[in-house]
Amino acid sequence: MPVELRPKDNPTHVVARVRIKVGSTPAFIWDVDKLALAEAWHDAAKQAIKEGNEYPPPSAFGSRSTVDEEAPKAALNSNWTLKQAYTKALEKKWAGKNSEAKQAAYYKVIAGFFGHNKRFSDITWEDLDAFIGAISVNPDTGRPRSNATINRHLSTLSVMWKLANSYQKAPIRIGPWPILKETGSRTAILTPEYEQNMFEACKQLQDTEMRDFLMILLDTGMRRGEVERLRVGDIAEKDLLILERFTTKNGDARSVVLTPRTQKMVARRAKGKKPHEKLFPINTNTIRHRFDRIKDAAQLPKEIVMHSLRHTFASRLARTGKVSLYDLKEMLGHRSIQATQIYAHLCTGSLRRASNLLSESPEYSSEEHDF
Repeated sequence: MPVELRPKDNPTHVVARVRIKVGSTPAFIWDVDKLALAEAWHDAAKQAIKEGNEYPPPSAFGSRSTVDEEAPKAALNSNWTLKQAYTKALEKKWAGKNSEAKQAAYYKVIAGFFGHNKRFSDITWEDLDAFIGAISVNPDTGRPRSNATINRHLSTLSVMWKLANSYQKAPIRIGPWPILKETGSRTAILTPEYEQNMFEACKQLQDTEMRDFLMILLDTGMRRGEVERLRVGDIAEKDLLILERFTTKNGDARSVVLTPRTQKMVARRAKGKKPHEKLFPINTNTIRHRFDRIKDAAQLPKEIVMHSLRHTFASRLARTGKVSLYDLKEMLGHRSIQATQIYAHLCTGSLRRASNLLSESPEYSSEEHDF
């Protein structure tokens, strides 16, 4: 955004020119008859752009120019900054939801790389590639971030981009949003042997609280965060939990049926506690650390993570052949049946029943046609 001195032989009265270009918007040019005014407005506008603010019109500096003063303002505001998009996404999508804290953490990483005042019009595919490379390692631990974690950051940025675009405050992104291939760790399951080793490790480490925590994950298919937020008041009946909307991941209330062993465990943990008290008063970091210790002691494969217990629950039910995909969707608390489709190949009960009906058809022949 330079200030240019006009040639002395210019036949007009103009002696200075300010040229401003914000992102991909057309350049805006302001010609002024006093160099001092051009320099003053240039400095003020440059600082405003740097801070992501609106800048003052040329007339504020005493110019009698007939320039369209709304043009630079429109150019500046035609594309949101990341901070503007995050604020709007927080208001419209994340505020008050269980994901609010995670989205704030993801945005902190995004802003740490791009800056709060980076405009969508200035973000290129090369920038996104550089961002992926920059966040591939967690600076706090020095450990590599998984592709799944990187995708969560990209998803947050994508939501912000789409929301800005819906308000016509971001350029239309051509082509698919980048996404990294994820490993199968979230779909790994516990074999009966692994399960036995896991609970033996809990006993060896004398960690009864984590034993109970892992048991309810495995027997109900609840998400880790849902169990963390579980309160005594959520116990509706001896064998039934009613998860309120602020307890679940997607904000939808649902019922969770307890197995006999989890009934006893929940009753024991709830004894003497008030309705507002948590069944498991431990934080996420503590849970992860203790699970890692149990995992090491049990010598579980590295692809086994806590989410594997939820997947094991669903897979075991699907393999019985007695649970429909719709019932499984309700038990897992999926909002969409598409999320449950990964278990479709295991739900063979209805397929077997349909196949058996074939033999009842009057047109069916049981002849084996031996040669």
